[in-house]
Amino acid sequence: MLDLIIIILFLLINLVIGYLSSRTIVKFEHFSVGKRSFTTFFIFCSISATFIGGGYTIGNSASVYGVRIWSFGF
Repeated sequence: MLDLIIIILFLLINLVIGYLSSRTIVKFEHFSVGKRSFTTFFIFCSISATFIGGGYTIGNSASVYGVRIWSFGF
């Protein structure tokens, strides 16, 4: 029961924060580019996270499983 209360409270807090912060956005360009306040570092991190995602990680895990690394004496 406590875990359900924590999840509902978390979702309600997110809704309130989202509603309050969305009142200052009046144009679509404010929403889409964030008033152009991104630095090069954050754009690089975003692009890197897009290319190196869950599929890359799962692919590496599958290849290690396919090679059967435990058969090499480990």
